[in-house]
Amino acid sequence: MDEYQDTNRIQADIIDLLAERHGNVMVVGDDSQSIYSFRGANFANILSFPDRYPGTKINKLEINYRSTPEILHLANSSIVFNRYQFPKELRTVRPEGSVPSLVPVQDVLEQAYFVAQKIDEIRDEATPLSEIAVLYRAHYHSMELQMELTRRGIPFQVRSGLRFFEQAHIKDVCAYLKVVCNPLDELAWNECSSSAPRWERPRRRKSGGWSLRRSESLGGPGFQGDGPEGSGGGAGGLADALENPVPAAQGRKDFRPRGNDRRGHGGGYEAYLQAKYPNFESRADDLRQLAVFAGQYASCQDFLSDLALLTSIESEAQPFEGGMECSP
Repeated sequence: MDEYQDTNRIQADIIDLLAERHGNVMVVGDDSQSIYSFRGANFANILSFPDRYPGTKINKLEINYRSTPEILHLANSSIVFNRYQFPKELRTVRPEGSVPSLVPVQDVLEQAYFVAQKIDEIRDEATPLSEIAVLYRAHYHSMELQMELTRRGIPFQVRSGLRFFEQAHIKDVCAYLKVVCNPLDELAWNECSSSAPRWERPRRRKSGGWSLRRSESLGGPGFQGDGPEGSGGGAGGLADALENPVPAAQGRKDFRPRGNDRRGHGGGYEAYLQAKYPNFESRADDLRQLAVFAGQYASCQDFLSDLALLTSIESEAQPFEGGMECSP
């Protein structure tokens, strides 16, 4: 079993039951790389493995082919303080490189600015963009950086999948925010319908489009719809969810996207994500981070205007082989 340090108690018990008769089991893992305790993982599973299986043979893989000596020195100097561990000393076959830097920043926006500025400096020193990469833990961690790189006209490729704002669930929420800001936006209503057809979808009229007159409110007679049980009553529930964050629609200074985010996906949409996507938890994390990012804007309209400008720049940019990479 691979990544054994991130197993939970139940998973470890299943392995023990499978090996109960012959005791023939091999696990691979690193007790110093357990990162999923928030999901129930317990690194004690790997530390106690030799006790549960007497005669266990431990093979330490201490040669690192990826990192420079300076990075491994930092890692060795950190993990040596772990009270519970299988002692190990990482070594590398790579030549010496630069010393790692610890750069304190106030927030993720300043972090994105710093990284993009550093990329510009390295490029000015004649280093091709194709030799520059940015690593991050989760896809949503790259959102601010993608925005900053786009502003600066620095081409890049995302190796973890689609660019942040090209993902379906992000497009869903942005489409609903467009309706919040402008209930007469027929294109936004169509996006809402096509992207999330089964959670809170107003029913199309026979004319094939949305019939919304200026005199009609979001919950008025211009909308007819239905939805699955618990979705909030179709268009009526959607109308309630969209009309509650009135400050956003009116562009007031007290705009707080976190409120919109809760109403937009905390109920029906979160259930929709869970039903549609195996990785719904990471997508929900994306939406929470989107709300934090949008919090820097004074109004919903300001956020959408900036987003429209940047996505337009992205679509018009011509990709070329010299772009840099962003990858988890």
